[in-house]
Amino acid sequence: MLRRELFTGGLAATTTGRLAGAQEKYPSRTVRLIVPTAAGGVYDLTGRLFIDRVGASLGTAIVENRAGGNAVVGVMAAVLSAPDGYTLLLGSNSTHIFQPAMMRNPPYDPVKQFEVISTLSASWACIAVSPKLGVNTLGELIDYAKKHSIAHGMRGVGDVSHMTAELLKQLVPGFAPQYIPYSQMAQAVRDLMTGDLAMTMPLVTRTLAELHTTGKIKLLAVTSPERLDVVPDVPTAIEAGVPNMVAAEFFYLFAPAGTPQQVLQYLNNTARAALTDNEFKKKLKNAGFDPQFTGNLEATRQMFESERARWLPVAEASGAKIN
Repeated sequence: MLRRELFTGGLAATTTGRLAGAQEKYPSRTVRLIVPTAAGGVYDLTGRLFIDRVGASLGTAIVENRAGGNAVVGVMAAVLSAPDGYTLLLGSNSTHIFQPAMMRNPPYDPVKQFEVISTLSASWACIAVSPKLGVNTLGELIDYAKKHSIAHGMRGVGDVSHMTAELLKQLVPGFAPQYIPYSQMAQAVRDLMTGDLAMTMPLVTRTLAELHTTGKIKLLAVTSPERLDVVPDVPTAIEAGVPNMVAAEFFYLFAPAGTPQQVLQYLNNTARAALTDNEFKKKLKNAGFDPQFTGNLEATRQMFESERARWLPVAEASGAKIN
């Protein structure tokens, strides 16, 4: 009898301990945000601005850069992490829509293996040309490209610079640029300045806006629904005569699938507080980002699914594959 009481008492104590551990207040230890690129660039800047703003709500929060494999290394690090809210991922259209759709053997499922928590910001693309090309409008560029071979610099298959060009290609019959791969978009922009490259479709940044303002490159259109404050003189592609030409790199906050619902809700509320704060929104805008908060967890999931539904046919029609 004594042995039985000792056994059941020990079991009860162990069970109570486990329940207490499972119900520990979140967050109670360091939260890490995996950024799947090297330090510097739009991913890293977005992640660090966000963590700087929400650090107080998360206690201790750090950015961890896990670059490699065209962002696959960082994404897989998140997939393999415990679903407890202490490892988050800064993902995007590229990591969770474009690239998985083009991979022959994707190592992760962007839907089943992740919970999307919140949108954070959008980086809108633009259609940029070398001043030496001699075109001044998007219409002139399209006419030129239909008559001449034109080189388009992109960072890689499945990157937003590639998908933006694919969208334009599919919306405008006869527009078929020759793709030139670059390891970094900064290199493509430099070649644009020298005239060694005719065209590229990078994300709009403050640096890019300054190059346009000083005449070193020429922005013909932005792919946002409305004109951007950072380049107010540049028309949208829709204004320039190409309906439905809307393309962006949306940045999202993800957690591994299986993360508790109450933790996801806490993180969604944290993102809401940041992205409705005028000072933080101003910081994002000054850096060239468009603050985005689509709402609660369900609204965010629907927004992500709508982006997938819009882009998957474009990726499929491109015929491009990532080995």
